[in-house]
Amino acid sequence: MPLLCPNSASNSPLARTVWIDRAVTVPHLALAHDLDTDEVDALLANPTAHGLHLVTHDVGLTRNARPVLTTFACRDARTARYAPHTLRQLAGTAAMRERLSAPWSAWTVRAHHGGRYDADARTFRRVPTPDARWLDGDEDVWVEYDAGSHTRGVLAEKLATYAVPPRRGEAPRRQIWGASTEARAATIFGVAARVLERAAFERMRVMVVDWRPTLPSQAGLGLRLRKGQST
Repeated sequence: MPLLCPNSASNSPLARTVWIDRAVTVPHLALAHDLDTDEVDALLANPTAHGLHLVTHDVGLTRNARPVLTTFACRDARTARYAPHTLRQLAGTAAMRERLSAPWSAWTVRAHHGGRYDADARTFRRVPTPDARWLDGDEDVWVEYDAGSHTRGVLAEKLATYAVPPRRGEAPRRQIWGASTEARAATIFGVAARVLERAAFERMRVMVVDWRPTLPSQAGLGLRLRKGQST
């Protein structure tokens, strides 16, 4: 059954790509669909025809990197109003899904929630919550994209929390982390090696992903992306 976007103006292939991921960069979308210059121009000129909303922000590849004007393709107007750091988190999580070849049907994005509901306390708390959950076969894998915002202490807390077995007596939960630089990936790996027991450490993985890929050189395309307008 094809993926449908009930709140989208269009069930175009572009809209279906963004529906589950919620937000990706326009270069990511262009590469995923092999769009040529004219097709990118058409998307920038009339994103709603494709069921998308575009928004441009100054945002760094990581939290401490130099900000660069970046155009995001968002699934709806509400997502387009998210803060730049949240859109970066969503785009990073989307890049991880693509790298893992995880199907949309097995992927749930939570990067925009920032916490979870505590039924006992009847309140919403900011507790370690993965950016996405991937049902890989019978396993509920927790996925986290890290933009370099967290201290080693916070990383340690998240790693330990994510590793807790789903049920008593089961193996530690699988967890997959992503980062945009080799240095940050090495930091995460080092913290994991320090705080996780061997069984949990063997079930975690760190990958380097590029949520803001560079398109092949095309005259004027970079400038047009930087002039992308919110819709």
